[in-house]
Amino acid sequence: MRTGLRYSAIAFVVGLAGCGDERAANERNFGAALSKALGQELCLGFALKKWPAQVNVAGRDEGVRQFEALERAGLVKVGQTVDVPDVSAFGGQVIGVKRVKFYDLTAKGQKFYREKDVAENMFEPAKTVKKGDFCYGKLGLGSVLKWEGPKRNGDYAEATVFYTYKIDDLADWAVAPEIRTAFPRVGNVVDGAAKLETDDVVRLTSVGWEAGPLSIVEGMRMAGAVK
Repeated sequence: MRTGLRYSAIAFVVGLAGCGDERAANERNFGAALSKALGQELCLGFALKKWPAQVNVAGRDEGVRQFEALERAGLVKVGQTVDVPDVSAFGGQVIGVKRVKFYDLTAKGQKFYREKDVAENMFEPAKTVKKGDFCYGKLGLGSVLKWEGPKRNGDYAEATVFYTYKIDDLADWAVAPEIRTAFPRVGNVVDGAAKLETDDVVRLTSVGWEAGPLSIVEGMRMAGAVK
């Protein structure tokens, strides 16, 4: 009886040691690696340079519908509406008059507005300008579903982990019908939370498991959905 208890105690201690090993291949370590790489802000995909934002309302293009949706969500407000000369892009000649709305940020909008320095153009990456966007939540790890591996080569190892994502601090305005209509990408991202299964590779380093860049983050970045 005492021998059995002793072996049980040893097994319990070994188990605890394994749980605390940052190099072990388990759900906790894989989850920590993915969570660190996932932590990006989710945004609408705007590239606003200055306020007030000037919108030509003569046509019913995507930009008009988007600003109207932002206005209904309480993020922007119309400062003034004026008629201005419509100048041709070729030659600079006045070809008519266009109606323009000037939108300003509201107090609510300022809470969700983010700016960052981006390259002004692809030919001068060192020359940057500030561009802003509205962000509505933060990308996080939903759950680790399963993994394959790890494949080992000496001290080197990597595993393919299957997981879902979640959205932390999701803004209520981001799920409003008008926002989903004007910004279809937002609806796709919100609907995919806890449902869309993604897989990425995590690698064993000297300090434990690390992930990145993640395919889901890079895909959203290319689409302008993460800041």
